[in-house]
Amino acid sequence: VMDLYYRELNPDSDKPALILLHGLFGSSVNLSQIGKHFSRYRKVIIPDLRNHGRSPHSEDVSYQAMAADLLNMLDNNQCHQVDIMGHSMGGKVAMWLALNNPDRVNHLVIADIAPVTYPNRFQTIIESMQTLDLSAVSDRQDADLHLQKYLDNASLRAYLLQNLLKVEGQWRWRINLQGLSSDVESIMLFPQSSSEFEKPALFLKGEKSDYISETSESDLLNYFPLAQIEVIEETGHWLYAEKPDVFIEAMESFLPRYETD
Repeated sequence: VMDLYYRELNPDSDKPALILLHGLFGSSVNLSQIGKHFSRYRKVIIPDLRNHGRSPHSEDVSYQAMAADLLNMLDNNQCHQVDIMGHSMGGKVAMWLALNNPDRVNHLVIADIAPVTYPNRFQTIIESMQTLDLSAVSDRQDADLHLQKYLDNASLRAYLLQNLLKVEGQWRWRINLQGLSSDVESIMLFPQSSSEFEKPALFLKGEKSDYISETSESDLLNYFPLAQIEVIEETGHWLYAEKPDVFIEAMESFLPRYETD
């Protein structure tokens, strides 16, 4: 089990904490707008998952390991029951934690991912990052030009480049690129479970994304029989970044209302 780096907002609130979990190649920074909004009513904790952001690196990239890290963080913060929102890989961590520790999770919000195994869509992204010669990079713009050969989407490149840091005059990736790329298949799968999470769950799907398909909906409902599925129009997989206000509104109407302290 690893001690995760996390950002904590409104730490003195006595309301149940809201935990926000980022996706693959992301970090706690990505969810700061959502965190800031909900911290008006309650405590919010946004961790960097293992191998990401400022958290430690490990060869083990399994959901069992990531969920154990999260449980350790909750225990250390005396968070007995929480609400969790997870995007993509973070959504799978949230689902695995909820299925195996249902007493710790009250409400679950899952952003554009289902509890199924996906084909590896990340090979081009990994290649674009691995082939970047860090010793020859002069600035971020230079790095962006390299990624452009592989990736058309400017916002995706900006998301990836948040992981590029300059340490003592040398550029390096903050994520464990080697560890994540060598076992990316473990991130694509969802571990088999016979459990059910019989509490409220909201799945938010990007209209232009195919991550939650009709076939995966049946798996989703087997694990989460009380799940509601809502589509956020004109968004793809990064729906919380594309339509933050609509995304926050959907979370707000699903999660319990707390008065401002």
